[in-house]
Amino acid sequence: EQIAAGRDATNVDDTGVRDEGVNLPAGTDVIFPVTDVADPNYAVEVVLQVGSRRDLRLRAALGLFQQLFQDASFADLRTRQQLGYIVALRRRPDGLAMAASLLVQSPHVDPVQVDRLIDEFLAGTTEMLRAMSAEEYAAHQRARIHDLLKRPTSLQEEAEAYWVEIEDRLLDFAVNQKTAELVGQLTPDDMIAFLQAFIVPGGRERRKVASHVWPRGAAAKYSDADTAKIIRDAQEFKAGQAYFKLQ
Repeated sequence: EQIAAGRDATNVDDTGVRDEGVNLPAGTDVIFPVTDVADPNYAVEVVLQVGSRRDLRLRAALGLFQQLFQDASFADLRTRQQLGYIVALRRRPDGLAMAASLLVQSPHVDPVQVDRLIDEFLAGTTEMLRAMSAEEYAAHQRARIHDLLKRPTSLQEEAEAYWVEIEDRLLDFAVNQKTAELVGQLTPDDMIAFLQAFIVPGGRERRKVASHVWPRGAAAKYSDADTAKIIRDAQEFKAGQAYFKLQ
């Protein structure tokens, strides 16, 4: 999480422009171990960066991806695999960056195994989508569009939505309406292309950062056969990356 969340008021270049989130290169595959945590549980958050929040078509696809697979991820990793009580598929904005996040907390399965099972689930998403009926896909589209267009229930909720746009300096106050229209245009083939590029292991645009939480007394063991790069210093890693910038 510390790696993917690159937004920092100190990220200012020599022109005085503040950077807005780490822009990871395609092919990124890193693990950030968090050790000696005073909690008895293991935890893994797999973050798959998709791109800039200014790309509304990608933003629409990311939201529909969450809608399509949030129940399936819980059914597989929580119910079938019995990994633990917390399994959450979410969207993660960070400045101009946006990503999918799959979080699993487990009392008995170590992060290396949990990470592997998460990737196995993600590898199967294209076949799950191909097996989905047209009616089921359309129902997910309608649900996502409804979520985007639902009216705020209070002035505070409405103000908070506007403030997100102001704070992040995006200033697109009709973004939900625009995104909802794009969600309605996304076909199953569009979503399969999105999955194959950004989500499934080996995707040509995949950018993966996995945070592995190890409880106190548990040895963080990694094999030389692991293909992911182990990052011990998040700040050092971030210092070598490009950042999104406001235009």
